[in-house]
Amino acid sequence: LIQWLAEEDFDLIRKMSTKEFFYICVAILLRMILSLCGLVEFLETRIEISTPFNSWIRVKEAFALQNAGLSPYSGDAVHCNPMLLIMLNFIDRNASWFTPFLFCLLDVIAAFLLSNATYLYRLKKHYVENLQKSQFAPNTKHLLLNENENLKIYLFNPVVILSTVAKTTSTITNCLLSCVLFSFIKRKTVICIFFLTMLLFVDVYFATLIIPIFLFVSQGGHFDWKKVVYLNLFFFQCLGCFALLSYLCFGDWSFLNSTIGAVLTLSDLTPNFGLYWYYFVEMFDHFRLFFLFVFHLCPFIYTIPLAINLRKDAFFLIYIQLLITTLFKSYPSIADFAVAYSLIPCFAHLFHMQYRYLILFTWFTCMVLSPVMWYLWIDQGSANANFFFAITLVYLVAQVFLISDFLQAHFKRCFCLRHGESMLIDGENGVYVLDLPRSKGIRFDCCAPIEPPTMWIDNKKEDNIPDACQSQTTSQTLTSTWPSENETLTTDNVNTNIVTTSNMQEQRRIDFERKRAEHYANEATIARQHFDESFPLNNITTKESSKDLQSSSAEDKEGKKKQNEEDLPNEAAGKKDKPEDSEEI
Repeated sequence: LIQWLAEEDFDLIRKMSTKEFFYICVAILLRMILSLCGLVEFLETRIEISTPFNSWIRVKEAFALQNAGLSPYSGDAVHCNPMLLIMLNFIDRNASWFTPFLFCLLDVIAAFLLSNATYLYRLKKHYVENLQKSQFAPNTKHLLLNENENLKIYLFNPVVILSTVAKTTSTITNCLLSCVLFSFIKRKTVICIFFLTMLLFVDVYFATLIIPIFLFVSQGGHFDWKKVVYLNLFFFQCLGCFALLSYLCFGDWSFLNSTIGAVLTLSDLTPNFGLYWYYFVEMFDHFRLFFLFVFHLCPFIYTIPLAINLRKDAFFLIYIQLLITTLFKSYPSIADFAVAYSLIPCFAHLFHMQYRYLILFTWFTCMVLSPVMWYLWIDQGSANANFFFAITLVYLVAQVFLISDFLQAHFKRCFCLRHGESMLIDGENGVYVLDLPRSKGIRFDCCAPIEPPTMWIDNKKEDNIPDACQSQTTSQTLTSTWPSENETLTTDNVNTNIVTTSNMQEQRRIDFERKRAEHYANEATIARQHFDESFPLNNITTKESSKDLQSSSAEDKEGKKKQNEEDLPNEAAGKKDKPEDSEEI
């Protein structure tokens, strides 16, 4: 199948339709109009769009230093790659009018490549699933993919438009990333590694894509170690060539400290849409090195676990890695999320999304409140950094919800394709519940969430189950026996319980209230008996008994007086017998 898709006569790049050509023309015209309306100066200073590593103001400062014969990397103001800096400076000096059009052209190229990558991915996925549909459940035909073309939402994404008008270098980064994704899905591994190497010199965090690319080499047949070794050699050769070209641009290695070194050491703490700046402003210097290591480890620590679980879908693995990378970057902007958001329709078949509306409204709220909080903090001085950082934190939490939703939807879809989407029990909808025998109390809902039961049923100890629960369990729950201690935990030992959802919650509530009332009544009875046994006089309440108590107490007092009178002469006689120098105790 992979060889057939890689043939030259296969139409890997779709022909551009008239409607798509119209979209491209409108997108270019919209960007050019906004560039001429005076919004460039305003957008260049917005921290949501511009960061120290993609700001056009920093690039223009590098132009001035370079034209004056000074090294742009002598200070801490310029963090752009030397090759990219020389190319942009050449265009700006000879044809400054072409610079806005260049960024628009890069946007069009990125949109076209992403559209074709989405089309190829869905086409391959559709073809493979239709070949394997005999292995799927009979009622999951609607879950299979269709060959519908994807709209080019990248062109009309407001974040992308504002980033292009502001002329941030994130537009160049997104174009290179689109080239990587397109060559990846086209299975042109050498071209993919070449563009990935260029991308690493612009943003080092995209090194997390190396493992998914090499994992993709092993798909579709035998794993070729010789090919992997050759690709690794080619990757390091490209790294060496680009590093040498960057050195030849200015004649020194100072660019490494200003580009990759500044990212890793976090030398510039300008506020942005990330997490790093706030924590390291508040942090003591002797903790800085440790937390730098911990923070930079976050984008890479999830690569191997995700590669193990998503090894059969390398393109989806790359997409999840993109979301994680943009989440944990040290200097992110909203333009970094543009490619990831534009690829969401590529995974439209992942319909089990629980928080899609919450994520959408959270994004919109953060985009509205972020300029407000920045204005209150910087311009008015009536707020502090916590206000702006809170909005940033909410935005990143929405990103976490998006990642977890995609992963949950992917695994649910894989399960439903194998076992069916729903099950009817006595004419009512059932829910798949996965109970692990070795971990009692852990519950995994495979098709739809249900509330956890009041008590967990142990199949070995049926005597502990009340009568009401036994009747309910035998009629509504299908279970198997627990594995013995000598048995190994396999998929056959897992109990798949199909539980009906009607009347179960009400019955559990009634049983719980009844048991609680009985428990309180028994506790009260036991406490009363214990109190009566410990204090028997508490039951004497008659008048006669009280009179007897009074007479007995009077007799005791008279006896004590007589005893004291008898003891007094004896004590006086004893004092006379004592010697004079004796000590009184």
